[in-house]
Amino acid sequence: MTQPRYPPIGSLGVIGDGRSLALLDSSGYIQWYCPIRFDNPPLVWPLLDHERGGCVGLDVGGARPTMSYIPETGVVRYEWSTDTGRVRATVAIPFGADSDHQDVVWYLEGLEGSLHVDFVFDPRPDFAHEAREIDRSGGAITMETASFSAAVAGSGLFHPADRGMGASTPVAAGDQVAWVIRMSHDGVVVPPETEPADARRAIEATIGEWREWVKTITYQGPYRENVVRSAIALKQLIYEPSGAVVAAGTTVSSRGDRRRP
Repeated sequence: MTQPRYPPIGSLGVIGDGRSLALLDSSGYIQWYCPIRFDNPPLVWPLLDHERGGCVGLDVGGARPTMSYIPETGVVRYEWSTDTGRVRATVAIPFGADSDHQDVVWYLEGLEGSLHVDFVFDPRPDFAHEAREIDRSGGAITMETASFSAAVAGSGLFHPADRGMGASTPVAAGDQVAWVIRMSHDGVVVPPETEPADARRAIEATIGEWREWVKTITYQGPYRENVVRSAIALKQLIYEPSGAVVAAGTTVSSRGDRRRP
């Protein structure tokens, strides 16, 4: 795998929906993610411990992608290009989910040739202090911990991997594939819809909502693009239900006797 050890914080991308966020590294993996609320325990946290922090994300034969934001949005785009093909992945946490669940969506498009894509799901909930039970059923997997439930579904059947569970699929020019993680506080979660068209619509709706919000930024002076990007970053740190601003994207609460690594 190409997951870097402790990437520079400035190299990370951010996706969020006003309730929590995920930090993405430049090779296709999540480096930090507290589901549903900023102060929930993290699902994965390799940003703090590469060995124990878990692994969730995409791998394309060890190739490193380019990484960027879609302009005027908090949506991240990767593109892998090798001698055999070219694949684009768009990643977002869509807006508008109810308070009990949250999705992380990966939507992939084959642009040229063919590449083999692996999706890896190896969580370490609550700094590896919570037991996890991962079950396979059909094309999806489910997981329950003391804090939340998860369902993961998408293109390719899941199988035991070197780390956690994995799913693999070839992506040729013109192909569209998707994976979705759905996190919930409300008992066992139903696996999400993972038809590529559904993932594409969720991504497009999220892009549209970001761009509608950006229209409210009236500044038109020098470096507007930088101003807009800074405003998006600040918005991603606001807990929308209350308007409170979190100290950092990696903030977690000190509720109860929760332990730290």
